[in-house]
Amino acid sequence: MAVKTCPKCNEDNLSTSVVCISCGSSLAKSGVMGENHSDDLLINQHNYKKTSRKKWIITLLVLAFLIFLALMVIKLIAS
Repeated sequence: MAVKTCPKCNEDNLSTSVVCISCGSSLAKSGVMGENHSDDLLINQHNYKKTSRKKWIITLLVLAFLIFLALMVIKLIAS
């Protein structure tokens, strides 16, 4: 089983650990033995931000379109 060794207290942790079980220091950015998933976390965070931004843009465009349609309907009814 792969382990991560804490750079501060040298305690062995599970390879999936993000913080040390002994001292609580971060294991994600350290260059310790075992698999390091900090790059994957950064990529996922970046993709989440892009997806979130796209959702806001789409929501605003749909809202603007609905307001435009409502104004056109009001204009048709008034004339």
